[in-house]
Formats: sequence, structure tokens, C-alpha cells
Amino acid sequence: MPEVSVVIPSYNHAAYIRHAIESVLAQTNADFELIVVDDGSSDHSLQVINEFHDPRMRVMAQENQGAHAALNRGIELAQGRYVAILNSDDVYTPDRLEKMLALLKVDTSIGLAGSYIQVIDPAGKQ
Repeated sequence: MPEVSVVIPSYNHAAYIRHAIESVLAQTNADFELIVVDDGSSDHSLQVINEFHDPRMRVMAQENQGAHAALNRGIELAQGRYVAILNSDDVYTPDRLEKMLALLKVDTSIGLAGSYIQVIDPAGKQ
């Protein structure tokens, strides 16, 4: 069983989904599974997603039902002790999972952890 299940709900983010997936696969803590749920994208998001071949990654495609349904499906499929969410147009810093897990392990009474976000524009500027 993986320590963390990362769920990416995806819908029409072909321009961004590659970076989101790459940011998860490059984590310093590699004990995770990545579940990408494509919610009936009408662009080529699913084609981009299916270009990845990593044993830690599963791809599910469904008819468009909305972001909440895609997220819920990913969470239902999750097998990890912890669940992490990543929007398909966002990226993780390379050590995000490592830092979050360290925090959760220090104090087992913590049930939810979040972090600072750094906003970037479509051109990649911070």
C-alpha cells in the first residue's frame, strides 16, 4: 500500500496537465500512487495523460460529471494512508509530499495539512 494517494481531477487542461503529472512523479518521497481522473475532456487532455507510463500512476476516464465527481472517484480509488489533491492546472514543489508527511508523522492528532501556494500566470511568471 502506498503511503500517499495523489488525486488529480482533470478537465480540459491539456496545456497544464503534463506539468501537474510531472511534478508528482518527481517528488522526493516516491512512496505514492497517482490517480488521474479525466472528467470527459473535449480537448486532448486524455491523450497527454496517456503519454505517461509509470507504474505508480493510474488513469481513469469518465463522462463529464463535474469536478466534484472526478475528485470523489479518485478518492474512492485511493489506496494510500493519506490522500493529497492536485488540481490539473497546478504543480507541486519537488519536496511537497515529503514535508507534508513529516508534519503529519510528528503529530498524529493532525488530520489535515495544507501549504502555501505560489501563484503563477499562464506565461509561468511568479
